[in-house]
Amino acid sequence: MKPQKYVGLAVGLAIMLALSLLPASAEMNEQAVPIQGHVVLTITRDGIQGTPDTSQGGLYLVTVRNTTNESRGIVMHGIDLCCSPYTRFTKVLRPGHEVTFRWYFPADRTVKIKDLIQCRPIARTCEAPRTGALAKTLVFG
Repeated sequence: MKPQKYVGLAVGLAIMLALSLLPASAEMNEQAVPIQGHVVLTITRDGIQGTPDTSQGGLYLVTVRNTTNESRGIVMHGIDLCCSPYTRFTKVLRPGHEVTFRWYFPADRTVKIKDLIQCRPIARTCEAPRTGALAKTLVFG
């Protein structure tokens, strides 16, 4: 083999080694912030029900369940850890379906939640979202 081929082979092996280490690094980063609790939000015909199992700020597992006869999701509005407003959409769930994700709720913040009736997903957001009349407010102390 020519010396250039050895260099290319060495670089390729180094890249493969680095990539093989990435999942372990990601797992360690996920464990660096402990899960504070579980927020379960249930969309019913009468409203959005549910509360966190603790009101402290932190990283939470959030489960959204749709128990209505119509497809619905949620949209959350709040202020992040620093001071910027955010909007977080779930996908619109068919009746009887649910979705779980992680979300960081800062302390001393209020999160407004509305039911999401229509959403055309694009990239990491929602195009032309339409919300219904159901609403809930969560307060993290």
